[in-house]
Amino acid sequence: MNKTEKKAKQWLQKQGYNDLVFQQRISPDFVSPSGKGFEVKLVRRNSVFFSNTQWQQLQSHPDVTVLVFNDNDAPQAIIPFQELKKPPSYWKHYRLSLTNLSERHYQARGRALRSIRGAFGMSQKRFAKLLGVTDFTVSRWETGHHRMSPLAQNNLVQLARAQNLVNLEVARQGYKALLETIGKGKASKKERRQG
Repeated sequence: MNKTEKKAKQWLQKQGYNDLVFQQRISPDFVSPSGKGFEVKLVRRNSVFFSNTQWQQLQSHPDVTVLVFNDNDAPQAIIPFQELKKPPSYWKHYRLSLTNLSERHYQARGRALRSIRGAFGMSQKRFAKLLGVTDFTVSRWETGHHRMSPLAQNNLVQLARAQNLVNLEVARQGYKALLETIGKGKASKKERRQG
């Protein structure tokens, strides 16, 4: 259970839902004994993301409420799933997006990013500081729960180049080339530094 899901569970228990079942890797995230489901989402810049699989699972559940959290302990929005239109769409001022990539894809990218951080020899905290984000954000990237922003991807490429972990050609190709070169170990450390 991630940090946001823990906050959601605590909030739901305060609302009287004490016998919730947590469903890891299945949507909705929580189900009450009466069958009511709760999907927990983290909002970033007014955007809420659903994977294709999540959306399909939520459509097949008869009674789901989406709890949208930011950094607070209570949801900033409580949305009956039936009110949502299939993304891309909006609900009030929230942009809803559907990701085509599977959860496995994000987890693979997360493992690659963890390998890159390992190549730097840095803790999540130090790595986060250099990229201008929190260590919680790095953790979300590495576990595949959140995607890196284009700005963070660019910062990572520049950091790798500055640390001589990749050559100029890989740096010019960008984030995906960095993942392939360092994250998946396709080149030796010596080969990456040449150029």
